[in-house]
Amino acid sequence: MRLQAWHRWIGLILGLFITIQGLGGTLLLFRTPLNHLLHAQAFAPGSVPALDANIQAIRATGCTLIRIDLSDTLLFHLTCDGEPFMATAADGRVLRLAPLRQWPMEWLFQFHYRLVAGTGGQQAVGWIGIALLSLCLTGFWLLLRTGRRQGWRHLWLPGLGSAPLRRWRDLHRSAGLYLLPLLLLLALTGIAMAWNSSVTSALPVTPRPAPLVFDRQGAPLLPLSRIVEKAETMVPTAPASSIRLPGGHGRVVMVMLGRPDSPDYEQLWFDGYDGTLQGTRRAADRAPADRFMDLLYPLHTGALFGPAGLFLMLLAGLSLPGFLATGCWLWAKRRGPLSLRVSALAADGTGVLRIDLRHPWGLPLPRFGPGDHVDLHLPNGLVRQYSLCGRPGRRRTWRIAVRLSDVSGGGSSWVHTHLAVGMPLRIGRPRAHFPLDSGTGPVLLLAGGIGVTPLLSKAWALWEQGRSFTLLVCSRDREARPLAAAIAATPLSPFCRWHDSTSAGRLDLAALLGTQPPGTHLHVCGPDGFMQAALDQAGALGWPPDQLHWEAFAPATPTGPGFTIGLGDRRIAVPAGESLLERLLAEGIAIPHSCRRGLCGQCVVTVRSGAIDHRDSILDAEDYAAGRMTACCSRAAGEDGHLELSVP
Repeated sequence: MRLQAWHRWIGLILGLFITIQGLGGTLLLFRTPLNHLLHAQAFAPGSVPALDANIQAIRATGCTLIRIDLSDTLLFHLTCDGEPFMATAADGRVLRLAPLRQWPMEWLFQFHYRLVAGTGGQQAVGWIGIALLSLCLTGFWLLLRTGRRQGWRHLWLPGLGSAPLRRWRDLHRSAGLYLLPLLLLLALTGIAMAWNSSVTSALPVTPRPAPLVFDRQGAPLLPLSRIVEKAETMVPTAPASSIRLPGGHGRVVMVMLGRPDSPDYEQLWFDGYDGTLQGTRRAADRAPADRFMDLLYPLHTGALFGPAGLFLMLLAGLSLPGFLATGCWLWAKRRGPLSLRVSALAADGTGVLRIDLRHPWGLPLPRFGPGDHVDLHLPNGLVRQYSLCGRPGRRRTWRIAVRLSDVSGGGSSWVHTHLAVGMPLRIGRPRAHFPLDSGTGPVLLLAGGIGVTPLLSKAWALWEQGRSFTLLVCSRDREARPLAAAIAATPLSPFCRWHDSTSAGRLDLAALLGTQPPGTHLHVCGPDGFMQAALDQAGALGWPPDQLHWEAFAPATPTGPGFTIGLGDRRIAVPAGESLLERLLAEGIAIPHSCRRGLCGQCVVTVRSGAIDHRDSILDAEDYAAGRMTACCSRAAGEDGHLELSVP
């Protein structure tokens, strides 16, 4: 859990910097064509113009010439009054001379390499690379743990389940697994280039030539074209790609031959006065450590692998904002409870207390969907789950309704006794375990008593969609109708029907379900017996299973026959009458938990083998197929059953 927390916080705090670097590097893969696109007037078409005439035109500006890139049009790197400038020239005239900030791609290169901040910025870029490396390593460890617990097939072939949280989590994990080698390569090569001097000092590299040529008063410098010709004569297999003038005075001239993104380039240093060779850095003579350092740039850009490498690095760079977006979304969905305040209380005379909750500063609350519920963290230490029964899409106020239970375990009685307007409460974020189906056909919302609460938000959604629906609420008598006054004051009233068992007798489920239009979806919530009767009757009438939706109104029973579990080399006996969660906690195995009633999903563990008696009200068929079970109430099936577990 601590490693997972580190992974999340590194991603949240430094993810934006990593993403900016990744997107910047992706753009730089197309640096030359983008330069031509952004500055069409600065690049004259045709052959490379005469070198010396254009150098004279540049020097006539009074700027100091540092470097010349020999491309289809000469690109000059200058300093003018101490500021970095860029220029192009052709036919002996300057086509464009502007500060570095007005050359977006060249400025981006400096930003990507050293944040346009010199040596300090270059060190910071190295730390951004360390952050990416840390995310890769911690993410890989978490993937290993997930693979051992849930199986590798789940990671290599992620399921596209209906739950958005699970879908984006699986996508985040699987993309990380597939792209891990590329991201590791980007991080390691980026760190080594940013901290080049430190890495070089630790390796047995050959010292670079640093020739010193003193000023010869009055002696003219050789034309650079003659020095380039001499260099190309010495290395006829590689054309010159750039000229560098250390110090800007031109007394020392370094000519680079070959592609700069290839490890096979050659470097020759000359005396700028007479063209005497002062030093070399030949590909064949470089030490293995030099060859290693020279491989960093082509590896980092993917140039070493040609078009395939370019595509892979493009994919890796573009994946970083995706990781940031999905990571932040998952973090936001999994964050702790909100601190809200009770803004209104209303009792309807049926033992139901309607509670409105708002943010203390009036800020919008997270969105919730029809059928969502939240955890209510009470000051007495209890956590209870209640459905949001307000209108989805309204983000200023959340509404829940709490019925005073005759056998309250301390939750509903505390709410009815102690809750007051203005009181702060910690509320969990909305969770969708009883969502509205995505069809377009008619819907029957069938509620037993306070089971109407999750169906109210569904009724609002159906009303807004213009979809045909009926809300049928069953109660003991007219005086016991929950939230009747509140429903009567809304546009939902014409769609709501009431059935009072005292006056009308037991609800005829066969008649009700048998007369529904074809394709109707049934959403039912209420006491277990009420729900089971409705579902059994629907099954007897031939309703397809995918048209039946329900949510447990009462908690599951955690008791049952004893069984054993296996945790690696450990064998643990869970006696009859004790839940798996209680036994694990007693054995010192920390398991997240909240409701202990099969309603919140906090204590889910994964079963590698063994038959499960599922008793929860939260997991779906996909969870069951993946071997997930709630430790608080579900058990091994049958007498003396055995389960092999993986716990988080």
